[in-house]
Amino acid sequence: MDIRSLILAALAAPAAACSSVWNCNPDDETFSITEEPVSEADVQSAMEDHGIEERGDELCEPLCTEIYRDGRGWESNVTECSLNLNAEAGETAETVVGSITCSGYGFEYFCEGRRPLGYVETARSGDDAGHFLADCALLEAASASAFRQLAVQLFSWQAPSELIYRCLQAAEDEARHARIVGQLATARGAQLHPRSAASADGSLKESAPGSISEGSISEGSISEDGVTLQCIALHNAVEGCVHEAWAALAARWKAANASDPEVRAAYCEIMEEEAEHAQLAWDLHAWMMGRLSDSARAEIAAAQQHALNRLPEIARAQAALTPAELGLPESTHMIAVAAAFRDGLRPAA
Repeated sequence: MDIRSLILAALAAPAAACSSVWNCNPDDETFSITEEPVSEADVQSAMEDHGIEERGDELCEPLCTEIYRDGRGWESNVTECSLNLNAEAGETAETVVGSITCSGYGFEYFCEGRRPLGYVETARSGDDAGHFLADCALLEAASASAFRQLAVQLFSWQAPSELIYRCLQAAEDEARHARIVGQLATARGAQLHPRSAASADGSLKESAPGSISEGSISEGSISEDGVTLQCIALHNAVEGCVHEAWAALAARWKAANASDPEVRAAYCEIMEEEAEHAQLAWDLHAWMMGRLSDSARAEIAAAQQHALNRLPEIARAQAALTPAELGLPESTHMIAVAAAFRDGLRPAA
């Protein structure tokens, strides 16, 4: 399994073509909003958040997105929208100034990268590039925690020292990515999430022995934090092998196509290390799967296939939510790339 080769092959695709809080497996739905009253406060909020200066049809999709988010708490991709709005502003924020009818595709959240066990999704902080990058910095920090957590678990199972050290190095990489992306966010006026302050802890690397012999372990083996090998293998198969690999592809795309040279430079630094982390996930997958029973391997393979099948949906959500400044393509192309990448990963799953 050569992740870099698969990323490059997927990017050449044509333009047309253990369920829990720690697996990226968001629910989705179609939604319809009919004749929903629109207040003056709704209009003002949409205009300010999306930089719209005049009341008109361009307010329709932002209003639909905000109304759906307020009611459902989910993100959306609006496909149809009709807005009836009074030309003049209302007298007070509560004044009803029109109505909206819209429909589209809703999803609980969209995911990118590796999350640690027990990670709970947070609501998006905003739609502009600064807030989007602040959310990305939070996920980079979460990945740093995930790799530190994984290194400790592998150490308790006497895994090969090379895999442990690669996890510790990945934790340092991800903490640095969090700082890089966080700086991009704050430069654009966004505030960082408190959890984004996570940084790599070198103490694990310093205290780990230089040579670790492999012990005899089984899927029921429990790490010091009470997690079984089978659970970690399932987590890695989805969060690492699929979502982290996809994040590496997205990072390469941003490095090549972001409109802002600072963003391109940042992701040029990030993209190769993200590909290394995805490769690590597949190497860990091979080691862990070799120590599990047939039934455990079958369960993990099924979860991984499900995650692969959802990649085009994730790509569609990502295309809808990522600010244009970051350089991702429109949804049709993004879905085609995700399908090609999924098909490239599938033989190794």
